[in-house]
Amino acid sequence: MKKLLSLFLALCLLLTVTVPAFAAEEKPRPMIYIEGQGIYLYTDDGTMVYDLGINILDRMKPRIKDFVKYALLNAVTGNSKPFCDLMYDTVVPAYEAEKLGKDGMPRDGSHVHPSNMWRGQGKLDNIRTTIPMTGGRSYPVFRWHYDWRLSPITLADELHDLIEAVLQDTGASSVDLSSRCISTNIVYAYLYKYGPDKVNSSTFYASALHGIGAANALFTGNVVIDPDAAERFLTFYRDWNDLVIRDEPTTDLIFSLVYLANRMKLLGLGVDVITKAFDRMKSDVLVRILRDSFATYPGYWSMVSADQYETARSFVFGDAGEEWEGLLEKIDAYHAMQTQMDDYLRSVSDRVRIGVVAKYGFPNYPLSEDAAEESDGYVATRFASLGAVCADTDKTLSDSYIRAAVQNGRGRYLSPDCKIDASASLFPETTWFVKDLYHTYFPDCVNDLLVAFAVSDGMTVDSDPAFTRYLQFEATNDAGSDYTTGTLTPIRSMADTHDGSEAYRRTFLDVLRDFFRALGALLKGLFRR
Repeated sequence: MKKLLSLFLALCLLLTVTVPAFAAEEKPRPMIYIEGQGIYLYTDDGTMVYDLGINILDRMKPRIKDFVKYALLNAVTGNSKPFCDLMYDTVVPAYEAEKLGKDGMPRDGSHVHPSNMWRGQGKLDNIRTTIPMTGGRSYPVFRWHYDWRLSPITLADELHDLIEAVLQDTGASSVDLSSRCISTNIVYAYLYKYGPDKVNSSTFYASALHGIGAANALFTGNVVIDPDAAERFLTFYRDWNDLVIRDEPTTDLIFSLVYLANRMKLLGLGVDVITKAFDRMKSDVLVRILRDSFATYPGYWSMVSADQYETARSFVFGDAGEEWEGLLEKIDAYHAMQTQMDDYLRSVSDRVRIGVVAKYGFPNYPLSEDAAEESDGYVATRFASLGAVCADTDKTLSDSYIRAAVQNGRGRYLSPDCKIDASASLFPETTWFVKDLYHTYFPDCVNDLLVAFAVSDGMTVDSDPAFTRYLQFEATNDAGSDYTTGTLTPIRSMADTHDGSEAYRRTFLDVLRDFFRALGALLKGLFRR
């Protein structure tokens, strides 16, 4: 008996010595880094299906006289057919190659480039790479490319197979998932369908989980053009206008006219005319365009908010019936999951650590009902943060709201610039907000945050003084680039950031002065010529 006890104690002692040794040699848990929409797609013969360089404005410019003529005809006579036909003939051919079939599947065998395919013996190395971090560091990941047009449920099956392959290859028991924009919907579909048992952590970055306002507007036909939102949009992006109008004096005059007209309440009248004309056309041209392009993508349907889905489905397909049955089954299936999203994510958050990174500081496209809200330029911050209360772009939360939040113990959730209350987020303790970082930019310093969350044992917004709840992004490379480098600085007080809403606080005299200054510059340039 003593010998058995001695052997037992010896084994216990041996384990206490050797287990830490094994732990120290353990490889980093694998991370699967999932891109957003915009990955190039090809056919089997190598022809590019999706081209990032498509610019509808370039296709419209040669026909601008016809557009103006038919728009006037529509406004005067109410006959919208010539304009609708011209718009359809201009837009749809640009997307003909990438359009899916009425079953929501590729018609041409299109796929990601062979260099990004991972199925098959030895092919996992095709996607084994690293993501850059600050200070010249990097982190090993499996960067997954996929056909973003497909249903998130279809892609969840592929993600499941990829996770199994990665676990088998690495010998790990779980993976970390980092997804952004539309790919967050794929991760959600995976978690819902396969459960969280093989996922240690999941970060949703600039997510489309709660939808995107522009998708809601286009797929429901509820395009809302708010004059104030349009002015804010132009005010913010006036320095980026060279993509549309390259002559600076002319651009300044046009923008100044818009500002002046809005302040004189004339733009509202113009918007009313445009809105009425659009209402006459939307059931014709918009539905036709959608059915022959974006509405064939189940992936895009996943970016329609749950409360807008039924309206959108009815608007685009009406009583189309069996013709679209395959596609409708796919988008209905994801919507059924989507309606349970918040409850489901809460229910699994004790088994998989969930982090959320949202951005703000940019006006949204002035087309949707959420256009006035804080956003990252594409997605309203309220959506991307899974529920935070956000002020409009040119405003702060009201004094009464702030007082009530402080009195109710929610003061620590308020942003120092008084624009966001994070307490209403689905995961307020693991939701970070980055100010002044545009939706499509993914700099190295954000990878620092994503990796820190993945490798931690339970990181929250209070865990690391370098990654507080509210962060300020400062670019350190050319402003015309994709902002691949920069810094994230904790925002602890108003002194740590700037009030972007000041750009919109101009009096009527300021606007009038800007108008005459722009007019003078244009005339001066004309006389010089």
